[in-house]
Amino acid sequence: MSNPQGSVMDILFGRWRSQILYAGVRLGVFDALRAGAKTADDVASELHLSRPHTYRLLRTLAGLGLLSEDRNRSFSLTASGGILARRSPADPAGHHVAGGRPGTLRRLRRESERRRRELLQAGYFGKGRASFKR
Repeated sequence: MSNPQGSVMDILFGRWRSQILYAGVRLGVFDALRAGAKTADDVASELHLSRPHTYRLLRTLAGLGLLSEDRNRSFSLTASGGILARRSPADPAGHHVAGGRPGTLRRLRRESERRRRELLQAGYFGKGRASFKR
């Protein structure tokens, strides 16, 4: 691994990133932005969400490279974020992720949980807190 610090950060924040991604998909953020850029207030109104929390979520998704924010605080999908939107509003389960196969998000979540268990077994974490082996 060429960047040890980056590798450790990926391990530490991997679950957090997947949870943010899951929240965005589950709440319909990517679907709401499919038609084009919208402000956080517009997204919050459309999805019946808290305005300040929606703005924080959108900013975080932008930080992950899934959305982009312009000078007017409008958000739009990036190429990566676009694959998380449904193919059409009538498609209840057909996200583009991994070809839009049903259950893809469940598989991603299972893989994340499997990796977390591996790290626990290897002694990287103990009872929810970081621990160090000697």
